[in-house]
Amino acid sequence: MKKIIKRRLLDLFGIVIVFSLVMLMLTAFSPIVADGDTSRPMIIVSVDSPTPEQPSVPQFVCLGEFQITAYCSCYECCGKYAIDRPLDENGYEIV
Repeated sequence: MKKIIKRRLLDLFGIVIVFSLVMLMLTAFSPIVADGDTSRPMIIVSVDSPTPEQPSVPQFVCLGEFQITAYCSCYECCGKYAIDRPLDENGYEIV
């Protein structure tokens, strides 16, 4: 019973802390209103539009010519390497 009460008090304390932080954030960033003036000050900034630049295109570098081969995992293609191949948890060959 004491654990439940302690847990509820900790939950309530956490809610109070979160609520306090939210209220602090809302009041810290709200504009200051003097004498009932509800208009907000406005800052107008002129920004020159930048000229569009050409996007950089990656340059490819030739690494040479390669011959790619593939083999099945049978004994005829792989020889001694086809024996005792590792299997995954479903029984399929990994390599």
